[in-house]
Amino acid sequence: MRACILPGIARLANLMERQTRLTFDTDSPEQRRNLSGHESVKGYLVTSIKDAKAAARRLRTALSTELPGISHSKALELTAAALGYKNWNTFVASEDSGPVVVPVIRTFPGPEASRFYLDFLGFSVDWEHRFEPTLPLYRQVSRDGIVLHLSEHHGDATPGCAVRLRVADVVALQRHLLNSEIYPLRVGLDTQEWGVELSVPDPFGNTLTFHTPRL
Repeated sequence: MRACILPGIARLANLMERQTRLTFDTDSPEQRRNLSGHESVKGYLVTSIKDAKAAARRLRTALSTELPGISHSKALELTAAALGYKNWNTFVASEDSGPVVVPVIRTFPGPEASRFYLDFLGFSVDWEHRFEPTLPLYRQVSRDGIVLHLSEHHGDATPGCAVRLRVADVVALQRHLLNSEIYPLRVGLDTQEWGVELSVPDPFGNTLTFHTPRL
């Protein structure tokens, strides 16, 4: 199961104008004030296609005053855009087919990998495998279209690796991590000409850099 925190309503409205070609005057001070007051979809957590559909319904309700003619299909397209996909069909297809590249990250035995990747970063376990009950654990975890393989096997990967992971809204992710009480990491954003990045070190010497490209 994959998780993604949807960006705030103001950004969604901007995406709506670009992605769905609905008439919406984002330069209007009155409409800006109306949008800034909406909190109904800000920070909404999406972990499945079902959740994405619920987010679209919530968004449609939130914008019903400013855009009374917005349809459910338009709200679905906007939600897919907010998750970083070209359109709703692309989002659904990606959920069915899975990612093209899956990094293998070396972890160590014990509860720390679950504490960091599951409890702190919000990944969910898709499946686990051990050749014997006492042998190293190999498992797949995922969130927001990102899939990782975590391996305790010596030789599968080397501690100290670095991977780059694209997310829809790295600013929202950073805010979520800063509010977490699980790890006292004060991770900061790094703005580059190609986008915004957030580098998070794991307990095993690996670095995960989440990034949102500039549109």
